[in-house]
Amino acid sequence: MKTIVFIGSNKSGSSAEAIAAAENMLYYTVLLTDRKYFFDQLAAFPHVHRMIFCDLSSMSEIRSKIDQLTNLDIRAIVSFIDPYCHTAAVLSREYGLNGFSEKAIAVMLDKIQSRAALDGSPHSLSYRVVTGGGTPNIISEMPLVLKSPASSGSKDVHWIRTPRQYEKALPDLERAARDAVKNASDGVTRAKNSLSDAERSYEKALADRARAESDYAESNETKLKNARKSYDDAMKQLESAENSLGSARSSLSQAKSKPEPSGVSVELQELNLKKLTDQLAEGEIKAAASGVITEHNIKVGAAPGGILFVIEDAGTLYVSANVKEYSLPSLTPGQRAFVTAEAAGDRVYGALLSYISPKAVSPAGSTSVEFEIRADVKDNDALIKIGMNAFLNVITDERAGVLTAPLSAVVTDARGSFVYERGADGGYAEIPVTVGLRTSTHAEISGEGIYEGMQIIETPFKKEDDNAFNFGIFGRGRF
Repeated sequence: MKTIVFIGSNKSGSSAEAIAAAENMLYYTVLLTDRKYFFDQLAAFPHVHRMIFCDLSSMSEIRSKIDQLTNLDIRAIVSFIDPYCHTAAVLSREYGLNGFSEKAIAVMLDKIQSRAALDGSPHSLSYRVVTGGGTPNIISEMPLVLKSPASSGSKDVHWIRTPRQYEKALPDLERAARDAVKNASDGVTRAKNSLSDAERSYEKALADRARAESDYAESNETKLKNARKSYDDAMKQLESAENSLGSARSSLSQAKSKPEPSGVSVELQELNLKKLTDQLAEGEIKAAASGVITEHNIKVGAAPGGILFVIEDAGTLYVSANVKEYSLPSLTPGQRAFVTAEAAGDRVYGALLSYISPKAVSPAGSTSVEFEIRADVKDNDALIKIGMNAFLNVITDERAGVLTAPLSAVVTDARGSFVYERGADGGYAEIPVTVGLRTSTHAEISGEGIYEGMQIIETPFKKEDDNAFNFGIFGRGRF
């Protein structure tokens, strides 16, 4: 990613505007700053994509931070903060980037040298260098501008129209000069400390190297490998220490002619575009499974919350019913069943028992305990809808090719079970039978003298008024 590294910045002014211009040109912007409080005010730097804390008075630390930006294509190192313009020019040269002449920037840092460099140019203004106190013979040149040669801000510029104004402005210039000297002195102190640290690191690296060489000469094969590794590490430390020493010396020379640094932070246009694209993708709602939307809880223009949609599989339906506890022993998952519904007319749907609740669904303490069962409908069609009332019949046992009779036609007493056949003379004969499976309306019967189509009395009780019986037709059935 094409990148511009900025050395220091303010929250406003030309330095901040330069970072904004870089982002508009689609550059990734990196800001090195020594102001820790900037990191608590990141919203004030909307154009900084990456902010890095760094001691801007240490060239070695600045180099280290830039070297860590290995995944970025650095195209320029610049600064719009007066004390760091020269630093940025030096780094641009070291990293092989096009930049300003560092010698020219060093001249620009001193206003007297700048004026001297412009002498004889048609762009040079009339000026005079004043040293010491008192009021020089400049009354004839008034009005004029009075400024400290070491000042980099507009607060130390004075518009002089009278000798009195000149004498009043001198204390401010002296204060600015003292501040500049103090800042430079502090920079020199920091640079000396950095130099001392680098020298100690250098000496330690030399000692580590000596120990590594000693281990290398005296160890066995295992120690030899470890010593070689220690030696290589020591050489790297030595190289780093030498680089730090050179950087510290360079910082020392620069600190003598420069005031203190500053910094800032920003964000990338390409990253913002990606963020907006991701937000747009997140606005699409995709179902986790296929089905029919049976409920939606959102409105156009209102913020969504909770469950947005309920999706149900209309292709896989089941019928839920409650059965008494005494029916559970005859029920087993996998048993065949059939389903009917008033809305489906005479249509009968095949089903399989798929679920028996392990816990009663009746209220605690109820005298009529029930359990939930479910049967999956196998051949449902468009007539069956989710939530519709239906009738479920589970086949617990079945017989094929048997004879059945209405329960009311079978009489059971102490002798056994009997049906009554109607005779040709209008009378009837008692036929013993064995009763098999029963439903709520019919029973399986068998025995000698039982045949398909025989006429039996449907309700074998004698009417006192006419001694008549009710007859029915006995036929073949299926349970």
